[in-house]
Formats: sequence, C-alpha cells, structure tokens
Amino acid sequence: MTFVGFGAWKLTHRKATVRRKPGTGEPLPKPAYWVPMWTPGNGFKEAVRASGLTIEAR
Repeated sequence: MTFVGFGAWKLTHRKATVRRKPGTGEPLPKPAYWVPMWTPGNGFKEAVRASGLTIEAR
C-alpha cells in the first residue's frame, strides 16, 4: 500500500560507542545499530497546516 505525499522511511546507522555505568564507572560497550527514521512528505505537511491543529505545551 502506498500513500503518495505521506512521507518516507529510511534506515540511519548509529555507530558503536562506549558508555559508563554511573555507579562504578565501568565501561559498557554499545554495538552499532540501525534506527528507522520517518520524514513527513509535503502532502502530509500541507494537510496538517490546512487542518489548523496546534500542539499545546505540556
């Protein structure tokens, strides 16, 4: 199923890092991984703007 103008998905790579355990300072390696990212399309953006919806601060 395709929704033209809705948006696009792509995978973004996150590199491997070494983090630290707060209590002991022990290094904790975190391996590289992939994250799905969504970018709204122009049709979606225009529909939101035309609807007049607003986001209220919490």
